[in-house]
Amino acid sequence: VQSSDVLLQYGNTANTHDIVLKAEREWYDAAVRDALTQAGLGSDGYFQTSANPQDRSISSGSAAPDTLRSASALKNAVGLAITSRGSDLGRAHLQRRVHSLVIAATRTLRASAERAKDLSQIRSFVARDIASQACRRQLVVKAEPALQQRSISLLDPKSGEELAQTLDFSSALDLKPALTRSRPCGYWLSAHSTEAVQRLRQLGLQVMRVAEPGKLIADSYNDAKPIGATERGSLLLTRGAVEADEGSFYVSLNQSHANLAAAALEPDTPYSFAGTGVLAGLSDVARIVNPPSVVFEDDDAD
Repeated sequence: VQSSDVLLQYGNTANTHDIVLKAEREWYDAAVRDALTQAGLGSDGYFQTSANPQDRSISSGSAAPDTLRSASALKNAVGLAITSRGSDLGRAHLQRRVHSLVIAATRTLRASAERAKDLSQIRSFVARDIASQACRRQLVVKAEPALQQRSISLLDPKSGEELAQTLDFSSALDLKPALTRSRPCGYWLSAHSTEAVQRLRQLGLQVMRVAEPGKLIADSYNDAKPIGATERGSLLLTRGAVEADEGSFYVSLNQSHANLAAAALEPDTPYSFAGTGVLAGLSDVARIVNPPSVVFEDDDAD
């Protein structure tokens, strides 16, 4: 059985900024572990076992940006999941389990207070850096966890003896790019993609409405398999002009939450707006590859 009182995992997903990861790891994860140790409590990085009892490998929590910790990282903020023992313990050791969560949460809040000025400076720098990458550099569309070996500490449920085991480990804290594309200038959305627009705005993204129709140079998605492609689920991109009708929308990547927009609008993944059905089809979204010349109205007030 698990020997640690608390398991921790900080936010990480494709395109998380390196400085955000460093702050999560050094200012939060390490600080919470130290506080738990000083309180006589054990901690470790989060892991879960396979549903197959014959599979002795373990894995971290998902790296998909559909969790609060990873979505926070794409919003250039710290995300940290704190998990206590006890889903299968009923009320056994309840006071210790609650105490471990109180210690971890209190140290997290204290770290935020102690690092308030540093966090503000980091967020400002990262926001500018991400916005400056629009129309250039690469974008990681899919990332895969790295396969590693990891030693974990367990307890024999009968004797209480502590056991160390080294197991195969799939780590979301060490990601490998599985599919990359050039970073677009932004994304065009069809006029009837109002649900997607509403959700993007709720996530803190600026979305502009096309005021006068025009043409945009774009890569459109097609689910036909590219010749010679080996990447399962990859889409074929076709370069051409897209008719940006009046009332359609544009999401620029020249903004601080650009990587969150890309996670939602690149349609290759099951957590994207296309994968979850928020967008009706591939024809409702396109990657704009040149700075647009059409006229927009800022519609954020609606």
